[in-house]
Amino acid sequence: MNIGHASARSNGESIIRIRDLVFRRGRRTILDGINIDIHRGSIVAFMGPSGVGKTTILRLISGQLRPDSGTVEVNGHRVSAMSDR
Repeated sequence: MNIGHASARSNGESIIRIRDLVFRRGRRTILDGINIDIHRGSIVAFMGPSGVGKTTILRLISGQLRPDSGTVEVNGHRVSAMSDR
């Protein structure tokens, strides 16, 4: 999965910020050291072959999954610290 240019800046305000994200399923590492900034007004697509972690990133952003390490913030709030709703 190519995420190297996921931070196309529109006005500089980061609404989604991912730092040093690691996620594992059992002994398999799905995401390892991911860093992403998504800025307000930007359009972003996660692209890649099956099984590389696209849906996993979306589930981590939405709070459906919790990372093994690293942080996911939405509008300045750490997703892992938000209560389940």
